[in-house]
Amino acid sequence: MSALTTNAPEDVVKDKATERLKDDSDLLSTICGVPVDALEDMIVTVIDQTLSTSKVRVTGKPTRSSDAADVEHIREALVCAAVLAITMQPILGSDGKATGWTLTGMEIDSVETPGVKFEPSTPSTHHRRHHHHH
Repeated sequence: MSALTTNAPEDVVKDKATERLKDDSDLLSTICGVPVDALEDMIVTVIDQTLSTSKVRVTGKPTRSSDAADVEHIREALVCAAVLAITMQPILGSDGKATGWTLTGMEIDSVETPGVKFEPSTPSTHHRRHHHHH
């Protein structure tokens, strides 16, 4: 297995993504469309892997640690879902083989949470308006 031509194993991608997501309430809030602290019953599934990027689908129930008034309305949002693009960097041992993996990037590819519109925050000089009707 050459580290340069393979991506991280799926279970590694899932572990790293889950770890990172637990700490990233901003990302989770973007996915859910409302401020959340964490996702309960979070499921991370690897759906596609290319050379350096893994696409994972994340689903989970939003939770708030604070007893804010809008918790009830969040609960009804059911499940937050999104596809994330994750880049992994191999940690190379002295023999040039991958001894481990570092998550180097996590970006939202698309948000599938019902009713949430996600606009990728890519700064572009000219705004193209996409009209997608699902």
